[in-house]
Amino acid sequence: MSLRPFSPFIIAGILLVTSFAPASADRDSAPFPLKSEMAPNEPDRQPIPQDAVVPGADAGNGAQEENKTFYTYETLTEKLKKLADEHPGIVQLYDVTSWIESRYGYRQTWEGRTVWAVRVSSSPKFNDPGRPKIIVECSHHAREWMGFETGMALVDALVDSYKAKKDINCTINISGADWSAARLSWLVDNRDIWVIPMVNPDGITLDQKMFAEGSGSWRKNVRDNNNNGVFDPDYDGVDINRNYPWMWCHNTKGMVTINGVSYTQDSSFPGSSQYHGPQDNYDDDGDAVISGAPDWWIQRFGPDWNGVDEDPSDGIDNDGDGKVDEDWDGGLSEPETCAVNALFDALDSDGEHMNGISDVSISVSLHAYTGCVMWPWGYTSEPAPHAALMEGIGKKMAAYASYDAYQSAGMYLTSGDTSDWFYAAKGTLPFVIELGTGDQGGFHPKPEMMDNISMPNVQALLYCAEVADVAKVAFEQKATSLDIGIPVITHTPKKEIPAGQEYRVDAKVENATNLAKNGLTLIYRSGTGSWSTAGMGKTGEGKYSGVIPGQSGGSRLEYYIRSRDIFNTTHFSPPYAPYDVFSSKVTGLAGGTLMWGGLGAAVLIAGLALVWKVRRQRLARNVPDERPPA
Repeated sequence: MSLRPFSPFIIAGILLVTSFAPASADRDSAPFPLKSEMAPNEPDRQPIPQDAVVPGADAGNGAQEENKTFYTYETLTEKLKKLADEHPGIVQLYDVTSWIESRYGYRQTWEGRTVWAVRVSSSPKFNDPGRPKIIVECSHHAREWMGFETGMALVDALVDSYKAKKDINCTINISGADWSAARLSWLVDNRDIWVIPMVNPDGITLDQKMFAEGSGSWRKNVRDNNNNGVFDPDYDGVDINRNYPWMWCHNTKGMVTINGVSYTQDSSFPGSSQYHGPQDNYDDDGDAVISGAPDWWIQRFGPDWNGVDEDPSDGIDNDGDGKVDEDWDGGLSEPETCAVNALFDALDSDGEHMNGISDVSISVSLHAYTGCVMWPWGYTSEPAPHAALMEGIGKKMAAYASYDAYQSAGMYLTSGDTSDWFYAAKGTLPFVIELGTGDQGGFHPKPEMMDNISMPNVQALLYCAEVADVAKVAFEQKATSLDIGIPVITHTPKKEIPAGQEYRVDAKVENATNLAKNGLTLIYRSGTGSWSTAGMGKTGEGKYSGVIPGQSGGSRLEYYIRSRDIFNTTHFSPPYAPYDVFSSKVTGLAGGTLMWGGLGAAVLIAGLALVWKVRRQRLARNVPDERPPA
């Protein structure tokens, strides 16, 4: 049977069309790689379009959102629940007042409110041991509204970036500094970031009411100190940032003057704005001389006589029983401080943070309004054991907002505050950020000032999240800085690589002696296909190399390098992989493979046309076909 006259052109057309199909279309056309095909522990990511826009981002000129208002407890609760409902994969909301383990039986604040904690992380595990952790506590003091606004600005930035993670190049403008969606999404995928937006919801509600009425401001919670059932602003309330056990009641003498107003550093008088709460008066360790008798004498002021509250939280075995700090004299008398403490306890996997090491790497307490960053100690002017390390981190945090940075006691001596307790008893690196200045509105700035105050400090909080892994190692090693010898990878990618040929990836590693065994891994894919891995071997002093198999012409190779070190931390090059990757265009034909490009298809068409022309001429001359009949 002879061919129809148009047959060769049909064949040529088919070849021409198929010649431009991707060589690995079965892989590259998939919307995202199957998890079973992923490299071990690598996240499953969809293709990255280049036209996405970050929801809620401004135009990059620092413009404020219109019609902004401060959160109330009710609007904050509504917002948190909405975030958790709409983004269950990365936002989890917890009632930490329900976690309190206290003989007081607290399950709510004095006025029946909840202390919420929100966790931003893509890990399904509540306390993922592979995720470095930070905790941000906001607004211990009721009138310091920028605390909860800044905490929520951090949550919004992380959620918005993760929603926009499909666009690796889009940015979220944070105080004029562009933080890529890749960078923030990487944090969500590699950190556990906890925020307690309103530590003191009762006090904040009262302060907002007083502000609206023009009747002053409020600092404390709303404890009924005289138990008369009537709120008395001249007597009620506890300063919950004086209500933590470490060195509780230590500094109860002296005054400090700030902006013409005199404050006590710490007070046992309930009417003081810095009242530290009631004495414990409870025999925690069961060694009282007279069972059930109260302690009428604060242990710090003289020798114990009845075995009640005789071993306060100060790091010393005061009663010589071989135990340390087991019979506090005060602190954690309030539901708010108990709730914060409950979160730290819940994140302590081994139950031993009282011995100095917590699963939480960094904690930050947001206050207002001195424009500074501080770290322990607050109860004494003596430097803390990790003073140099905290100073280095604190100064970096302060630089984002051009704040001052100094030890907490440099402002004035305190006792029973968050930083000293979290550092001494929980084993974290704690910081305080005093948000804003008097020129920016003090305790109650105008709504249009919110972003100007919060966003530079959101950067400081993001920085804390980024360095949380190294900071924890530095804390445990008693290092004086974050420069502990983490391996640093340097690699320069090629813009183009030839098709079908192995691609050798060379890298230089600073501090290579601190790499774990087989600590470098090359992770690559073609286009948006599935990720594959290859080892990287040592080729010289601080030099390593790995090989990626030959790729199809016309495709794009994406890859990054993962390092694991002796400190049990993991890092990437580029730093925010797999959202940010090295990329090389694969050019030419794949050697040794049968693959038609556009030029090959054109040559084939021309050849077929010539053959058909000759055949037609032979038919025209009645030249018999030499092939056997069909």
